[in-house]
Amino acid sequence: MVAAALIELKRLHVAQSHGLVDDPSNVVPLSVCWLIPQFFFVGSGEAFTYIGQLDFFLRECPKGMKKMSTGLFSSTLSFGFFFSSVLVTIVHKVIGDSDLWLADNLNKGKLYNFLY
Repeated sequence: MVAAALIELKRLHVAQSHGLVDDPSNVVPLSVCWLIPQFFFVGSGEAFTYIGQLDFFLRECPKGMKKMSTGLFSSTLSFGFFFSSVLVTIVHKVIGDSDLWLADNLNKGKLYNFLY
């Protein structure tokens, strides 16, 4: 997430230097290769975490609970996504409309705060 936040700061800097902040329809001239570190860290983290957690559930659970354990595994993922949405909603209610993390125009938002 830190790598994604740093790359988002780089994207905002490029958008500001090219004068694209006020026009969200223009494309920021940034190479797609800037996404490689984020996808590498997220992909390797998910591979190690998910495989280990799923292996633990399938190896340690009794035979009658194997399907329940994989359901619990999926529930932990969905709970994380739900918590993320609740966090953004709470922050938007507290800070108001002046300093949104996820604005309609991402060039004016502060997505890097959400990523940190």
